Amino acid sequence: MGMSNEELDIFLVSPDIEQLKEDFEEEFFVMWDVYSKESDEKLTENARRIKYKILSFVKGVSIEDQN
Repeated sequence: MGMSNEELDIFLVSPDIEQLKEDFEEEFFVMWDVYSKESDEKLTENARRIKYKILSFVKGVSIEDQN
């Protein structure tokens, strides 16, 4: 099973829908974490476009205790 989001340049393949959801969440979080911390001067034009698209989706961040 696969999915893609061309706006965010995400392409994933997973064995089932639940794994696909988990993989997307992880990929999105990693992208948000990396892009949001990087200065625009260090990013390509496409990377800046992705950065601001991701930032437009995120209204706040809550870290839940996994214990």
